[in-house]
Amino acid sequence: MSDYRTIFGTVSFDPREGNAAGKPIRNISIQQAGIKDQAIQWSATLWPDHAHVEVNKGDVVVVNGKANQTSGVDKEGNPRVYFNLSVSGIAVLGQLDTGSDSPAAAAVAVIHSGDDLF
Repeated sequence: MSDYRTIFGTVSFDPREGNAAGKPIRNISIQQAGIKDQAIQWSATLWPDHAHVEVNKGDVVVVNGKANQTSGVDKEGNPRVYFNLSVSGIAVLGQLDTGSDSPAAAAVAVIHSGDDLF
């Protein structure tokens, strides 16, 4: 598979610095939004054109670019498919808000506990 994709998801780890084709790059890991087979973990390469873009673990991003998949073996020797994206464009939408102990969160907890609100 090699085609052009747009991926929406959350950055799973802090970017890793590296080199490819003699150029400095950053690699990010993106957990694609979706359920089951749609929630693919992507490895994405940010080229020097995107050096000015600040991206961190927990950021929600939209990226597009050339995609491919390769087959390999993980550390435990199990077969695995790897999904890779060479980023042409990126939008960082901001940090994912995982919630807090707000009154709204407490109300949801009451609903889930089975209490009657009415």
